[in-house]
Amino acid sequence: MLHFPSTSTSARVARKADREKLSELLGDDVWAFSNCRVEAAHKPVAELDWLFYNTTLGTLMISEWKRYPDAVAEAKDRGDKWRLRDGSLQSNPLEQVDKQQDALRWALREKILPGFFPDHIPHSVKVMESVYCPQIAQDTVKDRLQFGRLFSTVEELCTAVNTLRSPAPLLVTDMGSVLDLAKALATLFRCSVPAGLEESAVWQHNPKESATFWEKARRIHSDIAALHQQMADLIESEFAPRSVAPAANAAKRSPDDGGGAENSEDWSELITKHVAAHLTGADGMSEDFDERLGRALHAILVDVPKGSWVRFPAIGSAIGPFLGVNVKLRKILRAPLWEWSLGIAKKYGLSAEVDDSRGNIRIVDGHKPS
Repeated sequence: MLHFPSTSTSARVARKADREKLSELLGDDVWAFSNCRVEAAHKPVAELDWLFYNTTLGTLMISEWKRYPDAVAEAKDRGDKWRLRDGSLQSNPLEQVDKQQDALRWALREKILPGFFPDHIPHSVKVMESVYCPQIAQDTVKDRLQFGRLFSTVEELCTAVNTLRSPAPLLVTDMGSVLDLAKALATLFRCSVPAGLEESAVWQHNPKESATFWEKARRIHSDIAALHQQMADLIESEFAPRSVAPAANAAKRSPDDGGGAENSEDWSELITKHVAAHLTGADGMSEDFDERLGRALHAILVDVPKGSWVRFPAIGSAIGPFLGVNVKLRKILRAPLWEWSLGIAKKYGLSAEVDDSRGNIRIVDGHKPS
């Protein structure tokens, strides 16, 4: 995590063991402000033990840390005190968090939203409330809580910080303003900016921007993979021994076979058209990817003239941009492309064959649908 410690000399200092545990469990996408002070109009200054801002999810969570001399027997909701096993009563920390939340929401609406989240509806700011208390045990009687969460371990608290989502997240859309936002929050909460903020912020991506970034990166990698495949096909076509080339097998066939395997490159544009028509909007991680691909292959086979060879490398090149980075087609199909293709043809009632090199496929006894 990125820790923003309090600059107030009168503020309590977070325990070193607590800071180290939090840093171990939280990444730098979480900004943690400790022992911060929040001033709000017509309200007493609120002192927060911890405020966590998950910049990736856009969520905020206040955490009041309590340690008692004995285990908590009853943890009540607002309006009642907490009771320890020794019978002593303690002020309800949830009521304390409520006051902190009111002050924090006011400060965010007035000081932060106009400059950094201008499109955010001011009164929709959500701040989650929590209490961390290691004296909460399994046998602690917990009253039904309307708001707020209770954590007895730092691990539970960090899991919540890392996963809780807000219906109105505070997401930074302009990554150039991240550093300014951090400085503004530090000033507002009277905390110092951590030395590693700038280096860390450079690598942080807001989900809205990350989705576009990774999609473009995936497409580029897929295009590169397709180009490599085309280059491999070109090299194989140029330097492969003619005695084992698909054309040698095709030459043995009768003139009315519909042409040899060497003619299959003519169908690259048709192949690309059908693959795009069936796979657009899907990728290699989609549950129905193989089903969509099967329909695309069927459309290709019935669209080419009877007996024409279709090259598997051309099919693979058309599929490549839809697979995604490091996604293997064979793993999706659970079989080599040629073997899977024969199965698809059979599924659709087509009689197909592959040549001796298993590099081409054609329909030998099929027809186009009327």
